[in-house]
This record gives sequence, C-alpha cells and structure tokens, in this order.
Amino acid sequence: MATDRAQVLLPYIRRLVRRNATAALTKITSRSHPADLAAVCRTLGGGERRALFEACANDERRAEILAYADLPIAVEILTGMGSVERVKAVLRKMARDDEADIIAQLPEELQQEVLAALQPSEQDQVEQLLGYPDDTAGGIMSPTPFALEKMTTAQVAIEKVRSAGDIEAGYYVYVVNEHGTLVGVISLRQLLLVPPERRLTEFMNTDVMSVRVTADQEDVALIVAKYALLAVPVVDDANKLLGVVTVDDVIHVIREEATEDILKRAGVTGGTELEEPVAPARAWRARMPWLLATMLGGVVGSVLIGQMEGRVRALGAVVAFLPVVLGMAGNVGAQSAALTVRWLALGHVEPGRFARTVLREVVVGAMLGGLYGFLLGGAAWVWGMAKGPAAATALYLGSTVGMSAAAGMTLAAALGSGLPLLFARLRIDPAAAAGPFVGACSDVLGIITYFAVAILMPLGPAAPAL
Repeated sequence: MATDRAQVLLPYIRRLVRRNATAALTKITSRSHPADLAAVCRTLGGGERRALFEACANDERRAEILAYADLPIAVEILTGMGSVERVKAVLRKMARDDEADIIAQLPEELQQEVLAALQPSEQDQVEQLLGYPDDTAGGIMSPTPFALEKMTTAQVAIEKVRSAGDIEAGYYVYVVNEHGTLVGVISLRQLLLVPPERRLTEFMNTDVMSVRVTADQEDVALIVAKYALLAVPVVDDANKLLGVVTVDDVIHVIREEATEDILKRAGVTGGTELEEPVAPARAWRARMPWLLATMLGGVVGSVLIGQMEGRVRALGAVVAFLPVVLGMAGNVGAQSAALTVRWLALGHVEPGRFARTVLREVVVGAMLGGLYGFLLGGAAWVWGMAKGPAAATALYLGSTVGMSAAAGMTLAAALGSGLPLLFARLRIDPAAAAGPFVGACSDVLGIITYFAVAILMPLGPAAPAL
C-alpha cells in the first residue's frame, strides 16, 4: 500500500536529511514512486521538504512529486526555490492543468513573474485555464487534447500518435472537422484494428460523451463514473473541442467533493482540516458559522420549554424521557439527510421525483418510529409502574413517550430528506442542510411535538393534573 511505503520511507529520509546525504537521497527519490514521496512531504518540515526536493535527480522528477503533492505544500516548495527560472523549469515539466493549479496559488508577484517567463503558447494555455472557475470542467481540464481531422487515414493517425510522444489522455483519439468542432471519438485499440487506408470518419463513434466547459466538476466526475470513461472531452457552446478531463483529474475531484461534503455535514466550511491541521484562527472561522444554527435551535427549544414551565413541573416523569426522544429523532433526521445528499450527488434523485424521495423517507421514519416508539413507550410504562401503583399514570407515561417518539422520528425523517432537496432546488449546496441545520430544526420540532402529545393525551383518573 502507498501509505505503508510512505511510512517506511519517512524515517530513512529524515535520517538522510539530517546527515546531509544528498547522494543517498537522490537514489531514494529516483527509485520511489512520486506519490509516496508526496505523502512523505506532508509529515516533513519545511527545511526537510526543500532538501528532499533539491536532491531529486532532475526537474521531471520534481514535477512528478508536485503533481501528487497537496497544493499548499507545492506552493511552499516552489516559493522557497528563490529563482524564477528554477520555478519555471519545474513547472514546464508538468501537465498544463496541474501547472495552472499551482500558479494560481503562488504569491501574486511570483505568479506574474512566472507567467511572464513562459513561452507565448504556454502562457496563453495557462491564462486560459486560470480564467475558468476552479470547480468547473474548464478549471480541471488539460487544454491540449489529441485531436485529428476527420478525413485523416488510420495509417496517418497511428503515425501521428507515435510522433506525439507523451500525450494527455492517450486512450482516445478525438476527431474534429475543419472548424475544430468535435464530431467523433476513436479508441486506440479500434485505430490499430482497422485497415490503414480507412478514414477516421468511416469508423469513428459519433455518439461522443462530452461536457461543457462551464459544467461543474462534480457533474464531470459523475459522467466519467457512470459511463466508465478514461477521459471526457470538454467543449464550448458551439461544440468546439477545448480540452480533456482525464480519470486522474476525476479522482482528485471525487476526493475534494467528498471532503467538502463531510466537512459541511460536520458543520465546517471553508477549511481543509480533513486534509491537514490548520491554524486555530482559520479553524475557528470555518467551524463558527454553522454552530450558530445549533445555538439558535437550542435557544428556541429553551424558550419553548420555558413557556411551559408550569406544565413541565406538572408533567414530572414525562420530561425525563425528553432527551432520549430528541436523540432518536435527531439520529433519524441525520440518516435521512446523509442518504439524500448522497443520492443527489450520484444523480439518483431527479427534479420531478423530490416528493417521492421525501415520501419514501417518511415511510421509513414512520416504520422506525413505530418500532422504537413501542420499545420506548414500553420502557416508560415499566418505569412508571415501578414508581407507584397508579396504572393509569404509567399508561399515560408510556403512551406519551411512545407516540411522541414515533411522531418525532417520522417528522425528523421528513426534515432530513426535505431540507437537502429544498436546498438543491434553490441551488444551494444540499450538504449544508445535512449538518447542524437539520439537527437544530429536528430538536425544535421534536420539543413542540413532545409537549403537544403530552398535553393532548387523554388522562386517566390517576394521571397527574395538568
């Protein structure tokens, strides 16, 4: 496993850095996979990273390590190199999309110096990529797709593939017309099997799965995963071929989107704490906003309970079961929210089927509420019987707890599925609804439901006077 290799490499690299054993470090960096070296860099200190980077045999190996490294680490290493010429030499060995990602994070002064030092064609490609939002197909694509004119013969196409060297997305040959419009795609296997005199237009696949340059990166990842593609072409509104997104880019997107959703469900936004520890001030800014929803929900709940102070004293034992009822309802709401967000991310929920999704979760919530309402109600009844001989009081207690638990869990399921769907319809990230927001709403609604059931429940002759 890559992680195990990185853990094995770490102590050796640290020891060699301390001894200033440059020759041995060069040998390790040449024989180790760049992904393992990038993983080691996460643990090394700034000086150790620079020593490891300097020990690499050539700029190509340095570029490979940076391609796997976290962006903050890559920027730190390049910024510490001092010479713009050295920075440019390393970046030139990288794929254009990776190069643009790093340049976008460089300090502004260094960024301008690096851009000015690039060749005009390289500068145009990088600036084109920098012009697209980071989370779109344009922001993650490689602007150098391998494309051939549709009247090219198979033999000429094979020769061009051979002469192209290391091409981005070397799994497919994209076919364009004289205007650069994407008209077909051919796999390399298919290209090798046809007679050499046949033209591309005669055997190309015209049903090309492509994405618009403005498409969200998560939608691009869904298309690649759904159709098992190794790469997907990126086109403009006129279907002109602009670039290609490869499966390695998609893997990064899936990781980023999963991290972002997990952070939001935990009530953390704008931070990268799942990737690496961050400064306390940055962590505070990331976690603070969504905790406000939890605080407001708690304040509203406290106000509601305070308004019923007299009734709370009269209800007595009923109030003792409030925490467990709210906890069960909150868990059901969190489950429904997490599943709904996941279904939305995978495209399993169509816009016209929102009501069906909510209804399904309500049914599941009612079934769970029925089971656990019965169990909790039974426990409350047994507890009530143990406290005194009044069977009517015990029956009242058990019925109140059981019915409020069932109702609370059903309503929480509706909230947990309905809020993410509402957010999605309003074009707000639905993952934001799956965190403290759902929990706060479930608590407020649960308190209202609990006391409503307790007050409206028919009382036996020995029940407490309300």
